[in-house]
Amino acid sequence: MKKGLFAVAIHLLLVSLTLVLVFILKLDTFENFPSGLLNWDAYWYQSIAEKGYVYLANRTCNLAFFPLFPAFWKLFGVGLVGISIINLFVFIGAFVALVRFLNLSKHQIFLLLSTGSFIFFALPYSEALFFLSGFLLIYGYDGENSLVKNSGFFIISLTRAVTTIFIPLIIFTELMTNHGTVKNKLMAILKSVFAALCGMVLSAYLQYIQTGKFLYFLGVQKYWKRNFIWPRLPFTTYIADEIIFLDAIALVIGLIAIYIATKYFIVKIIVPKEKIDLPKSLVFSLGYISIVTLIDVFFTFYDMKSGTNIWSINRHVLCTPFYIVLMNYLFRINYNKSDLTAFFLAICLVFFFTDLTNYFAMSCFYLLFFFQLTFLKLEKHKTFMPLYLLTICLQVFLYVQFINGGWVG
Repeated sequence: MKKGLFAVAIHLLLVSLTLVLVFILKLDTFENFPSGLLNWDAYWYQSIAEKGYVYLANRTCNLAFFPLFPAFWKLFGVGLVGISIINLFVFIGAFVALVRFLNLSKHQIFLLLSTGSFIFFALPYSEALFFLSGFLLIYGYDGENSLVKNSGFFIISLTRAVTTIFIPLIIFTELMTNHGTVKNKLMAILKSVFAALCGMVLSAYLQYIQTGKFLYFLGVQKYWKRNFIWPRLPFTTYIADEIIFLDAIALVIGLIAIYIATKYFIVKIIVPKEKIDLPKSLVFSLGYISIVTLIDVFFTFYDMKSGTNIWSINRHVLCTPFYIVLMNYLFRINYNKSDLTAFFLAICLVFFFTDLTNYFAMSCFYLLFFFQLTFLKLEKHKTFMPLYLLTICLQVFLYVQFINGGWVG
């Protein structure tokens, strides 16, 4: 616990000092603070907290968002800065508990904390509550605590529209692990699916009593440009020259998760006697990241000037406890040749199939980041400190960009 809190305290101090330095040297403008905290999805969450759900025909509306975070915000009755600080403390508590549970090293904790997308844990977004509830189900899985796990499923299904992908993941996780009898697995599946469905149905009911629309969070997705479409290269994102590296990192993480999950599935099905059994939290995390990656690639839209816009993939993949569970696995395993080849191929594919090729500086950082993160032992490595400091600068840049109305995720 002390190790995690120490790392968080030092990281927040360095981020704060960097922000102060940027302000003093006038490297960027802060004139939109704190009103800029309300940009993008924060606006919709505030609208629910203040006015409730409002149905708007044939256009975007706040029914696309789930009720737990707006209710949480309304409960505290604070402003933009207040809820951002509360979110930050919620995340810190869950993060420290998770890294303690996973027994991560100081270097690993520092590197994960500097993930650019983590700015959303200090904004009026639902990411902090999503992270906390995700930690509960991870802890429940590996601690074999059914009550904690299913509480996590219930809470997380009140936070975001994830139940439809959780149900097959719950089944997949139980079937692909050796823990427990068939009867116990079946009961575990039923309880977890029921908990997740309860969260989704309660969310749908709250929307229904305010608007008369039931399960409309599914139908409204098309107005948010979330519909199936075959991808077109190159992948891009909003303000690609500034944040494509972040979405590219998330896409590589997604491809690595798909590779590991597919490999594990094939081994379990074709060679059932093979003594390979991953922790349930890891199997679930692999499945979650894999599905979210596919959704953000196939259920999206073309950018007007380029190819498929993979907007928000960095937030959907990296701002989750499932990302940390996967990284913990990558930190610990001894790579064989096939793994190294697959990971290198994933990096190369993303490098050449996204707008990274048009932004050389960000591309160089991207390659350095992944070389360090995925393949090297971090402790006492000479490249760790400069890379860590660079990621802090980029984290501050992304935060300032957000409050000034720039797209991050």
